[in-house]
Amino acid sequence: MKRKENVYLTCPECSSVEILVYEETAWKLLVNGDFEHYCQSVKLHDAEAESRCLDCDWTGSRSNLVEWKDERI
Repeated sequence: MKRKENVYLTCPECSSVEILVYEETAWKLLVNGDFEHYCQSVKLHDAEAESRCLDCDWTGSRSNLVEWKDERI
């Protein structure tokens, strides 16, 4: 049986796993007669998603978080 591997994202400053990653959506309505609209979203798995550590208040992007592998079942 293959061992289950859990991967956690940790804070680069204090190594905590108490991390928030934000999903953002922005809408812009261009009113120029034809009501064009524009939507940009950042999903939780995107590297540029905003992140914050709940323990030390570090803020940055998801790409700055450090992976930690727990090989326990």
